[in-house]
Amino acid sequence: MKDEADKILQEFHAGDCGGHMYWKSIVDKIMRVGFYWHILFANVKKHVTSYDKFHIFDGKIKLFLLPLKPISTEIPFQQWGLDFTGEIHPTSLARQKWILTTTNYFTKWIEVITSRQATNVVIFCFLESNILSISGCPQKAKKGL
Repeated sequence: MKDEADKILQEFHAGDCGGHMYWKSIVDKIMRVGFYWHILFANVKKHVTSYDKFHIFDGKIKLFLLPLKPISTEIPFQQWGLDFTGEIHPTSLARQKWILTTTNYFTKWIEVITSRQATNVVIFCFLESNILSISGCPQKAKKGL
């Protein structure tokens, strides 16, 4: 029984199901799946607090959540958001290391390309070939998602 509990605990903390979360979150996750044993809470807390990387973040000041700002659009293709993701390591076989994404705020339509550089030329070419040629010029533009 102890071996099985340790295996479950390890999987939910650092395995494919895990994410190195706070011990109470791991307990919730284990119980939602249907596992329970009489010293579950103590085992999880002991395991998580004994993990080396736990002590790096222990006692750090938590940031307050920022208020959400809703974005309202009335018609499709009225407003798009642009964002570069990268630099990605390792690069792709074609040496692409940046991802440019655009999201239409009304329809949630996403367009994505990869590129070797994160420059305004890449943005302009992408907008011209993927956005403007299909839906015309948007009425609003917002930088970042």
